[in-house]
Amino acid sequence: MEGSFYLSLMISQFFDTKRKDFWEMFIHHIATLCLIGGSYLGGCYRIGALVMVTHDIADIFLEAAKLGIYLQWVWLSNGGFAGFTLSWIIFRLGVYPFRILNCAIFEANAVVKNWPAHIL
Repeated sequence: MEGSFYLSLMISQFFDTKRKDFWEMFIHHIATLCLIGGSYLGGCYRIGALVMVTHDIADIFLEAAKLGIYLQWVWLSNGGFAGFTLSWIIFRLGVYPFRILNCAIFEANAVVKNWPAHIL
């Protein structure tokens, strides 16, 4: 489901208004699709889902901040940006590396023998 969302974003970029960061977002969507596909093909469903959740939580606040700018509601844009910053720091700099990656790299092999990610 998440893969189809990013695929639709990648395709819709060509029909949308061209933005300054067109190629950066295009490469971002390709990289995201490769990571989702690699997670699926490697059998790492749970870890892939956790990675997506920890990266997508901040997007809720970012969209709220954008909405506040479009509606010219300063309180919503400021609150959305503060929530985005706080959630980005907590989840991408805290939960993701110290909980998810730590578990995936060091603890998963004890639970699941011959786990595909350790072959790399």
